[in-house]
Amino acid sequence: SGMKTRSRRIIVPRKEELHERSKKFRKQVESAVVEGSAVVAAAATAANLSLFRVEASKARSEAAARREEERVAHLKKLRGERWLPS
Repeated sequence: SGMKTRSRRIIVPRKEELHERSKKFRKQVESAVVEGSAVVAAAATAANLSLFRVEASKARSEAAARREEERVAHLKKLRGERWLPS
């Protein structure tokens, strides 16, 4: 896929205890936190892409059905009404 997503960093358990007010702890938490608006934006993009794929697939199948109908009509015209595709 074209979209690159940044994987969430994992906070590795350490032997020394980190205090919640320390800069080191805050840095670790900030690196592991995922921003909600980014998740929503990524989901909206994925939904639009999926919708586009479904519509494109539907258009392709409709075009194929239309071509098949035209082909059958042409063959009926050439070979007569009795001829039907198997």
